[in-house]
Amino acid sequence: MKSHWFLDSFEEKIGSSTKAPELVGNSYSASVFVGLDSILENDQSDLAGQNVILCGYGSGSHAIIQANVLSEWYRHEVKKLDLMDRLRTARKLTIEEYEKIHRGEISPDQWPSNSRRMFRLRSIGERGTPTEGDREYAFAE
Repeated sequence: MKSHWFLDSFEEKIGSSTKAPELVGNSYSASVFVGLDSILENDQSDLAGQNVILCGYGSGSHAIIQANVLSEWYRHEVKKLDLMDRLRTARKLTIEEYEKIHRGEISPDQWPSNSRRMFRLRSIGERGTPTEGDREYAFAE
């Protein structure tokens, strides 16, 4: 894995898919789609008509592999996502801020943000209810 051949091949075939996930951090099953967006935004070659294979697996025995063919207008659509720009302007939370948010001590309208367009936490299920700990997110302008 440390050979020049492997590293060059990896960078050519997979490298552009790792840029956004490196900025996002561990996103579990969403990492497959963050990786896809990363390819679409960061790969410099024209991928229209090309096959893109998505594969992911959980911690159990299940996996998914999906083949996709990119349309000729994919670049127009991916510009709407603007993930890389939003990641570049994101502000890292401190561990204390993160813990307070996920304990529900900081309400979603008090979240620190450098962007107007984002997915935001709307609510956390209340303790002692059937939805305890459930997190509801929504796209907000």
